[in-house]
Amino acid sequence: MALFLNILKIIGIILLCILALLLVLLLLALFCPAVYRIKGEKQDKLLLHARISWLFPLIYGNIKYEGKLSCILYLLGIPVYDVLGEKSPKGKKTEKDGKKEKKKQKGKRKEDNAAKKRKGSQGAEKKKDNNSENNINNIRDIEDVENAGRQNQEEQSREAYSDIVRQKTVMEEKNEEPRKVNILENPEMADKHHEEEKPSIFQKLIQPIKEFFQKVKLFFQKIFEKVRNIKYTILNMKEKLENLKETVYWYKEVLEREESKRAITKGKQQLLKFLNHVKPKKVKGNVLFGFEDPGTTGEVLGFISMFYPLFGNHITVTPDFERTIFQGDFYIKGRIRAFNLLRFGWSIFFDKDIKNLYNILTGGKNHE
Repeated sequence: MALFLNILKIIGIILLCILALLLVLLLLALFCPAVYRIKGEKQDKLLLHARISWLFPLIYGNIKYEGKLSCILYLLGIPVYDVLGEKSPKGKKTEKDGKKEKKKQKGKRKEDNAAKKRKGSQGAEKKKDNNSENNINNIRDIEDVENAGRQNQEEQSREAYSDIVRQKTVMEEKNEEPRKVNILENPEMADKHHEEEKPSIFQKLIQPIKEFFQKVKLFFQKIFEKVRNIKYTILNMKEKLENLKETVYWYKEVLEREESKRAITKGKQQLLKFLNHVKPKKVKGNVLFGFEDPGTTGEVLGFISMFYPLFGNHITVTPDFERTIFQGDFYIKGRIRAFNLLRFGWSIFFDKDIKNLYNILTGGKNHE
């Protein structure tokens, strides 16, 4: 019995240790801030470097841009994941390994070239024999094709002759030739036939007038259709404008309610708190600029001086009135806590006024 109690005690201690460890990890995740640092420099080229670290740089990520973008995640200083999907950072080769591989590749290329030359000399002789045999075979094939073509032509001519004979016999059986003879033997019928085909002088005079009136009719029909389409378009636009006007008035009426005003005020407060928490705690920078025209440089400097109270203690601006230049560097540092983000999200998501306003705006008039 005592042994069983000791085993339960040990299991309980292990479970408590695991729970304590999970609690510590949870507290670290909530209250240990993620620190971000961003550096940038512009001289001849643009260079950027951003680093986000968490849990006392046990986990951090590096983002670099030096003509090419790279983003790598590190655990205890060891690269574990390349976000952009390139080759694993662990698989990077040293310069010595690269030189050895190059030497091996050169040796293999030399061996392959020698083998190709040997095969080429042997294959040349075989190609000559094969070419002679192929030429003989080609000549025979050509003769066979010519003979076959002659036979086909003879057969086709025989079939065509037999078809003509069949058609003549069919025509004779149907007595179609006497009809043609009767038409030719009766000149009066032929004259009437030609007179019916030829239009009269009156028809020749009326035909262009008919064509003119048909064109005029089509022209006015097109104009009428266009006017009718314009009318329908104006009516549709008027209907859309009325619907838009009603929608604007509805949104205005919703936003003027007391609960909507409370929701907007709370949302603004939480947004300002979030931005205040996320904004950089340390900012430094230097800017050197100049244009070809000194007057342009002075105008730009005057425009920048309007915002001097916002960045005057952090960024140094230096104008150059003698040359065209743009150089600079900056450094930004800040931190973000997960607990604060959860608090902001909780206060917004579970607020009744904000939830009601969101449901009304997304649901539209039917929601009411």
